[in-house]
Amino acid sequence: MSDAEIASREDQIKANFPPGSWADMLKSRGLTEDDVHKLIRDQVIIDKAVGANVKISDAEVQAYFNKNHAAFDKPAQVDARHILVPDLKTAQKVEADLKAGKDFATEAKQNSIDPGSRDKGGELGEIRHGQMVPSFDAAVFSLPVGVISAPVKSPFGYHIIQVESRTPGQKATLANTKDKITDLLRQQQESPLIQPFLADLQSKANIQVNDPRFQAAFPSPEPTPPAAAAPPTGAAPNGAVSPAASPSQ
Repeated sequence: MSDAEIASREDQIKANFPPGSWADMLKSRGLTEDDVHKLIRDQVIIDKAVGANVKISDAEVQAYFNKNHAAFDKPAQVDARHILVPDLKTAQKVEADLKAGKDFATEAKQNSIDPGSRDKGGELGEIRHGQMVPSFDAAVFSLPVGVISAPVKSPFGYHIIQVESRTPGQKATLANTKDKITDLLRQQQESPLIQPFLADLQSKANIQVNDPRFQAAFPSPEPTPPAAAAPPTGAAPNGAVSPAASPSQ
């Protein structure tokens, strides 16, 4: 298996995470990039062995897309930052200072009460439509790029918002989802085959466990009992004397 195959599979997995969150996910799970590459390599090997006879037809892909296409739609997103303060008077002062030319990141670090974004200069990253509370969502998706907002009230306080970029929503098509759907259907069909495949490999393998901690995971097979010996000719069951072998009277 080539490094290019592993990199391609990793890129597919990374696409499911928000930008910049991959490293945080690995750290939270105690994983390194090398760990991920090994897991992907093992998975691809199993996929190729188990899935050799799994075929996904265009009709299956089309049917899945027709039923689930909305799940592949990409919602509109904005990249934004904000400064959260507890009262309107402070919000109005921050707004005025920013519009007078003060640095947004500096103002956020000095004034924001949002612990999640304050030390990052107010950066929130990409925000999907409907992700935030209604008042914030309405403001951030109507504000022109680069403009400093008026104070926006929410249950958390007052926000001064600046949209840095905007990405329009995208409707899924069969063309741009075919590969993803094919992989998904392949995984669904392969999943019930993996455990029997591994069990068959284990039953045929000569596994030697040197570490006693893992002996329970690979128990020795039960010894096969020896076949019962056939009774000698003329012998009766249970050791009884056969009438044919008895002396004649």
